[in-house]
Amino acid sequence: IIAAGDRHAVVVTEFGTAYAWGSNEAGCCGRPFPPALARPVPVVVPDTSRTRPAHDPTDGGPVNEVPFPNWARWEGRRHPPSLADDVRITAAAAGTSFTVLVCASGRLLVCGANDAGQLGVAPCCEQIVPAVPVAHPLE
Repeated sequence: IIAAGDRHAVVVTEFGTAYAWGSNEAGCCGRPFPPALARPVPVVVPDTSRTRPAHDPTDGGPVNEVPFPNWARWEGRRHPPSLADDVRITAAAAGTSFTVLVCASGRLLVCGANDAGQLGVAPCCEQIVPAVPVAHPLE
């Protein structure tokens, strides 16, 4: 998936990560600096709020809830990174100095200019970086 704004672009990979490049005016590429990116860089997303069950490996003890990390441990294996559904990007839209990312869970992450409230987060402000979730109106 590729989205193009006025002066920046965003691509979503098959693994659910987003990369952006071009003018980073107002942080629309998901990072506060530099002002321009000559090559694709990962869009910074918040940590997941998901947890996963974990067993005590020493005795097969009780199941405990532990944070689900944004990235799987590579440990030299060749497998794709594992992202929780609330941070795994499935679609992107790019506007004039802002970016909207849609996660597998339906959650929206936004970054960039918000001077006219175009990101759907209040209060209106000059910029929002890194990407932040938008509260769902029915939650």
